[in-house]
Parts: sequence; structure tokens; C-alpha cells
Amino acid sequence: MRQEGEALHACLKRGGRFYACSDAQRVARDGGSALTALIAEHGKLSPEEARGFVDNPRKSARYQTAAH
Repeated sequence: MRQEGEALHACLKRGGRFYACSDAQRVARDGGSALTALIAEHGKLSPEEARGFVDNPRKSARYQTAAH
């Protein structure tokens, strides 16, 4: 995710979808934190603005997590 952060940010900004899968212990915390950090970096946003950007796709089902 970090290696493709710029492309991921651009895709989400255009309305793309993002699905994250991991174990149940870390998917929401680690994945959400990493996504918020790369959105802040590549979108040149504050941490609060980046959280808002991540929450918007999450609410519209463009960002989903799955644990196994």
C-alpha cells in the first residue's frame, strides 16, 4: 500500500474502491492508519482532513475491510 500510495490516493480521489484484507487483530487499526497516513502525505492534508477523506469512502462502501 505504501509503495503505491500516490496511485492509491489518485484512484480514491477519482471515486475508486479499496478493499483491505488481513487478520482480525490488525486489519482495521493498521490498515486504516496506513491508509490515512498515505492520504495525508499524497493529498497534502492534515491528519484530521485525511481521516475525513478515509471516512467518506468508508461510509459510501468504497473502502472496506475484511478479517479472516
